[in-house]
Amino acid sequence: MLFLPLFCLTLAICPVLAAESTGQFLHITDLHIDPKYDLGGNAQKWCHRTTADKNNSPKLGPFGDHNCDSPMALLEFMLKEAKVQAPNPNLIIWTGDSLPHNKYDEKVLLDLLKEVTGAITSHFPNAVLLPVVGNHDSAPANSFVDHPAKQPIYEKMFKLWEQWIGQDGMETFSRGGYYRVQTADGLFLVLNTNIYYESNKRKNDFVEPEDPSGQFDFLQFELEKARQFGVPVHILGHVPPGAFEKYSLDKLQMEQIPAKYNQRLVNLITEYAPEIRWMFFGHYHTDTFRVVKNSDGKAVQRFFAAPALTPAFQMNNPAFRVADYNRQTLELDDIKTFYVELDELNKNGAGETRAKFEYSMRETYGGLDAQSLDAYIQKAKTNGTIFDALIRHNHVMYNNGNNLRLNATQRAFHLCALEFVDLTLLEQCMDNNTQLSVAIRPGNNGLTMPILVALFLLLAQF
Repeated sequence: MLFLPLFCLTLAICPVLAAESTGQFLHITDLHIDPKYDLGGNAQKWCHRTTADKNNSPKLGPFGDHNCDSPMALLEFMLKEAKVQAPNPNLIIWTGDSLPHNKYDEKVLLDLLKEVTGAITSHFPNAVLLPVVGNHDSAPANSFVDHPAKQPIYEKMFKLWEQWIGQDGMETFSRGGYYRVQTADGLFLVLNTNIYYESNKRKNDFVEPEDPSGQFDFLQFELEKARQFGVPVHILGHVPPGAFEKYSLDKLQMEQIPAKYNQRLVNLITEYAPEIRWMFFGHYHTDTFRVVKNSDGKAVQRFFAAPALTPAFQMNNPAFRVADYNRQTLELDDIKTFYVELDELNKNGAGETRAKFEYSMRETYGGLDAQSLDAYIQKAKTNGTIFDALIRHNHVMYNNGNNLRLNATQRAFHLCALEFVDLTLLEQCMDNNTQLSVAIRPGNNGLTMPILVALFLLLAQF
């Protein structure tokens, strides 16, 4: 039971406790809906129909292709399947990137956000929606300014999401795309981490480069206030701190938030670890998690990045997550991943295909707290079976044969990235652990994943 100070009852920051003891939320991310997806398009050109393809007969699947972004039909199918698994969720966490990876203008941006918002709310009209701005949710993509004035694009997004963001979040969202919202399930601090992103085209124009958009001050202020009043806090964002777990020869492709911003985020998470209950992100398209350690090397927090709905880059099967939690303590009971095999869906149709249960985090990792996840990482360092299971979940059971062919450096980096979000400690981990005793599969040349990852990270900048 969470007890509140008496004076808390008059303050806007205090939680209104839920009457029910158990709750459920849906997490969706990286939808990347492409209105130009065409059944007669070219799979090597985002499944668009070019002039050369104008006479093509339909050959692509109606629900998508692993080389391309999502048609709207895929989102509709997955929302219907999510409704089966979570008929009446309390919350829907939507961690951004609803636009395609190719070029688009502001009208397409706003029209698609409106269409996606409508699709989500039509299936889940009673849920509290928690929208996050992704790095592709700007026009053009990866264009996030630091300016004290309100930004027209954020004001238009706010009008679309006002009923969930609320008036308390209007000022910060209209200026920087981030906000706070108090719910019956705790205080949510919804960040715009895209402003720190290495690929942000406007980063050289920052007015306050030490704290663009004042978001760090906002985060520290809210966390400190929550500490004083005993309020549980959840943090949502799109681009997570730390490094992408897929090894690349280009260091900047892995460490996607510059070190000075990354360290400040990590320091705040570490300092206020006792106040933070949940942290969820997207961006990577993979199913992954990170442990956050303090200066003594103790795991004090963790966060989760959900797998994408888009099947692009041959990275994953389309997926969503359903989480169960205690509404009194706000402890996570379990997180379950569900996915669809895209080829099966295209072949058999929506009437004959169901989303499949992939795995339970509690059953797989032994728990969802930082210590349990850290213990799982340590086991994966020496147990090839455990590591291979981690990789299969990482890609949501897609293309397991190729994705398991990792060399020693790739395997070491994957585990170091999960264990250390502090980039200095991550480098030290790689220096010390390049020869982890995880079994390497015979005949592996270690080429498949670096090529796919390089393609993903290159195209994600546009």
